[in-house]
Amino acid sequence: MSTKMETSNFKENAQNQKLEKKTKKKKSKTKKKVPRCNHPDCRTKLKLSDMPCKCKLIFCAIHRPFYKHNCCYIENGMDKINGIGGGNFKKIEVI
Repeated sequence: MSTKMETSNFKENAQNQKLEKKTKKKKSKTKKKVPRCNHPDCRTKLKLSDMPCKCKLIFCAIHRPFYKHNCCYIENGMDKINGIGGGNFKKIEVI
């Protein structure tokens, strides 16, 4: 009688192991999210070499310059880009 119980337990254990393997396989099939360019018109996959902008968004090589993606960080610091005088210079007369 004990041999019947042992064989039935062995069969149950084998079935449980098969079920566990199936569930593990299902978990591994989930796809990883591929990082893509944050520009609204561009969906190119990003490379490891692509770095985030100062606005903390990552763009592809085409949209990386601030004027290509309307960077919000640059709007706050436009005086640094244009200069203190706004780009207008006057010639100083010699004394």
